[in-house]
Amino acid sequence: MSKKQKFISRAIHLVDIENQVGSPRCSVDEIKDWFEHYSFTVNLGALDIVVFGVTNIHNIFAVRQSGISARIVHKFGPDGADIALQTVMEDEGLDRRFGRIYCVSGDGGFAEQVGRLGSTVQVHVVARRSALAKCLELAAGSVILLPEAIDRKEAAAALRHVG
Repeated sequence: MSKKQKFISRAIHLVDIENQVGSPRCSVDEIKDWFEHYSFTVNLGALDIVVFGVTNIHNIFAVRQSGISARIVHKFGPDGADIALQTVMEDEGLDRRFGRIYCVSGDGGFAEQVGRLGSTVQVHVVARRSALAKCLELAAGSVILLPEAIDRKEAAAALRHVG
Protein backbone atom coordinates (compact mmCIF):
# COMPACT_ATOMS: atom_id res chain seq x y z
CA MET A 1 0.00 0.00 0.00
CA SER A 2 1.47 3.35 -1.00
CA LYS A 3 1.68 6.33 1.35
CA LYS A 4 -1.06 8.09 -0.66
CA GLN A 5 -3.37 5.06 -0.36
CA LYS A 6 -2.83 4.96 3.42
CA PHE A 7 -4.00 8.56 3.73
CA ILE A 8 -7.02 8.00 1.50
CA SER A 9 -8.12 4.87 3.40
CA ARG A 10 -8.19 6.52 6.80
CA ALA A 11 -10.88 8.76 8.19
CA ILE A 12 -11.17 11.81 10.39
CA HIS A 13 -13.92 12.07 13.01
CA LEU A 14 -14.86 15.65 13.96
CA VAL A 15 -16.84 15.34 17.18
CA ASP A 16 -18.95 18.02 18.84
CA ILE A 17 -19.03 16.07 22.10
CA GLU A 18 -21.38 18.48 23.83
CA ASN A 19 -23.91 18.02 21.03
CA GLN A 20 -23.53 14.26 21.19
CA VAL A 21 -23.84 13.93 24.95
CA GLY A 22 -26.63 16.49 24.94
CA SER A 23 -25.14 18.69 27.63
CA PRO A 24 -22.79 21.69 27.78
CA ARG A 25 -20.94 19.99 30.66
CA CYS A 26 -19.80 16.41 29.97
CA SER A 27 -18.62 13.90 32.54
CA VAL A 28 -15.70 11.58 31.93
CA ASP A 29 -18.05 8.57 32.09
CA GLU A 30 -20.48 10.12 29.59
CA ILE A 31 -17.63 10.73 27.16
CA LYS A 32 -16.21 7.21 27.57
CA ASP A 33 -19.61 5.56 27.18
CA TRP A 34 -20.53 7.65 24.16
CA PHE A 35 -17.16 7.02 22.50
CA GLU A 36 -17.30 3.26 23.08
CA HIS A 37 -20.72 3.11 21.42
CA TYR A 38 -19.67 5.48 18.62
CA SER A 39 -16.45 3.55 17.86
CA PHE A 40 -18.41 0.33 17.51
CA THR A 41 -21.17 1.93 15.41
CA VAL A 42 -18.87 3.51 12.82
CA ASN A 43 -16.14 0.84 13.01
CA LEU A 44 -13.42 3.32 14.03
CA GLY A 45 -10.19 2.40 12.25
CA ALA A 46 -6.76 2.08 13.85
CA LEU A 47 -5.36 4.85 11.61
CA ASP A 48 -8.35 7.17 12.00
CA ILE A 49 -7.92 10.59 13.58
CA VAL A 50 -10.40 11.84 16.19
CA VAL A 51 -10.88 15.55 16.92
CA PHE A 52 -13.11 16.69 19.79
CA GLY A 53 -14.53 20.21 19.74
CA VAL A 54 -15.42 21.75 23.11
CA THR A 55 -16.60 25.10 24.46
CA ASN A 56 -15.36 25.13 28.04
CA ILE A 57 -12.37 24.24 30.16
CA HIS A 58 -14.26 21.56 32.10
CA ASN A 59 -14.82 19.57 28.90
CA ILE A 60 -11.18 19.91 27.86
CA PHE A 61 -10.21 18.19 31.12
CA ALA A 62 -13.03 15.62 30.86
CA VAL A 63 -11.91 14.56 27.37
CA ARG A 64 -8.29 14.33 28.55
CA GLN A 65 -9.26 12.31 31.63
CA SER A 66 -11.34 9.91 29.50
CA GLY A 67 -8.15 8.41 28.09
CA ILE A 68 -9.42 8.68 24.51
CA SER A 69 -6.63 9.42 22.05
CA ALA A 70 -7.93 12.58 20.41
CA ARG A 71 -6.94 16.06 19.45
CA ILE A 72 -8.97 18.74 21.22
CA VAL A 73 -9.94 22.00 19.56
CA HIS A 74 -11.81 24.65 21.49
CA LYS A 75 -13.33 28.05 21.32
CA PHE A 76 -14.97 29.39 24.42
CA GLY A 77 -18.46 30.83 24.23
CA PRO A 78 -21.66 30.17 22.29
CA ASP A 79 -21.20 27.74 19.38
CA GLY A 80 -17.51 27.53 20.28
CA ALA A 81 -17.14 23.81 19.52
CA ASP A 82 -18.88 24.29 16.17
CA ILE A 83 -16.61 27.18 15.23
CA ALA A 84 -13.46 25.31 16.28
CA LEU A 85 -14.44 22.21 14.27
CA GLN A 86 -15.54 24.29 11.26
CA THR A 87 -12.11 25.93 11.28
CA VAL A 88 -10.51 22.48 11.03
CA MET A 89 -12.86 21.66 8.14
CA GLU A 90 -12.00 24.90 6.33
CA ASP A 91 -8.26 25.21 6.96
CA GLU A 92 -6.71 21.76 7.11
CA GLY A 93 -7.20 20.26 3.63
CA LEU A 94 -9.18 17.30 4.92
CA ASP A 95 -10.37 16.31 1.44
CA ARG A 96 -6.73 15.79 0.38
CA ARG A 97 -5.70 13.88 3.51
CA PHE A 98 -8.59 11.54 4.25
CA GLY A 99 -10.83 9.16 2.34
CA ARG A 100 -13.76 9.70 4.70
CA ILE A 101 -14.86 12.53 6.96
CA TYR A 102 -17.29 12.02 9.83
CA CYS A 103 -19.04 15.18 11.01
CA VAL A 104 -20.28 14.07 14.40
CA SER A 105 -22.83 16.75 15.15
CA GLY A 106 -26.37 17.58 14.19
CA ASP A 107 -25.87 21.35 14.16
CA GLY A 108 -26.99 23.09 10.98
CA GLY A 109 -23.93 25.34 11.04
CA PHE A 110 -21.94 22.48 9.52
CA ALA A 111 -24.10 22.23 6.39
CA GLU A 112 -21.92 24.50 4.23
CA GLN A 113 -18.66 22.70 5.06
CA VAL A 114 -20.26 19.25 4.75
CA GLY A 115 -21.70 20.16 1.34
CA ARG A 116 -18.41 21.60 0.10
CA LEU A 117 -16.26 18.69 1.33
CA GLY A 118 -18.85 16.19 0.12
CA SER A 119 -18.21 17.22 -3.47
CA THR A 120 -14.69 15.70 -3.32
CA VAL A 121 -14.67 13.16 -0.47
CA GLN A 122 -17.08 10.84 1.33
CA VAL A 123 -18.72 12.75 4.22
CA HIS A 124 -20.91 11.08 6.84
CA VAL A 125 -22.95 13.02 9.36
CA VAL A 126 -23.43 11.22 12.67
CA ALA A 127 -26.09 12.49 15.07
CA ARG A 128 -29.11 11.72 17.17
CA ARG A 129 -32.33 12.22 15.16
CA SER A 130 -33.60 14.81 17.66
CA ALA A 131 -30.39 16.85 17.30
CA LEU A 132 -30.09 16.67 13.49
CA ALA A 133 -30.82 19.90 11.61
CA LYS A 134 -32.68 19.37 8.34
CA CYS A 135 -30.20 21.50 6.35
CA LEU A 136 -27.30 19.34 7.58
CA GLU A 137 -29.17 16.15 6.75
CA LEU A 138 -29.78 17.45 3.21
CA ALA A 139 -26.11 18.45 2.77
CA ALA A 140 -24.78 15.09 3.95
CA GLY A 141 -23.69 12.28 1.67
CA SER A 142 -24.98 9.87 4.30
CA VAL A 143 -26.39 10.07 7.80
CA ILE A 144 -25.69 7.62 10.61
CA LEU A 145 -28.22 7.91 13.41
CA LEU A 146 -27.20 7.26 16.99
CA PRO A 147 -29.66 6.41 19.76
CA GLU A 148 -31.25 9.29 21.62
CA ALA A 149 -29.61 8.39 24.91
CA ILE A 150 -26.95 5.88 25.74
CA ASP A 151 -27.52 4.19 29.06
CA ARG A 152 -24.17 2.86 30.34
CA LYS A 153 -25.51 -0.56 31.39
CA GLU A 154 -27.58 -1.04 28.23
CA ALA A 155 -24.67 -0.02 25.98
CA ALA A 156 -22.27 -2.41 27.75
CA ALA A 157 -24.79 -5.25 27.52
CA ALA A 158 -25.39 -4.57 23.82
CA LEU A 159 -21.66 -4.59 23.09
CA ARG A 160 -21.19 -7.87 25.03
CA HIS A 161 -24.11 -9.41 23.13
CA VAL A 162 -22.72 -8.43 19.71
CA GLY A 163 -19.08 -9.28 20.51
